[in-house]
Amino acid sequence: MSGQKLPAPLLALSLSAFAIGTTEFVIMGLRSQVAQSLTVSIPKAGWLLRAMRWAFVSTGRSWLCSPRNCRHVTR
Repeated sequence: MSGQKLPAPLLALSLSAFAIGTTEFVIMGLRSQVAQSLTVSIPKAGWLLRAMRWAFVSTGRSWLCSPRNCRHVTR
């Protein structure tokens, strides 16, 4: 990209994908602390985190699409 500026939507998409990917690694790094605070074993905490991710994956699209059906107040 010699001298060309990156389009703003592509930059925003790249940064958000990086942020979402980073959160997955961070929570897995904190798995032992999560297990300790929930008083469960580390493998069970891993399964709980996996269930949380599946909940995000399965409901993410509906959360994304729901604002389209809302009426917006205009002046």
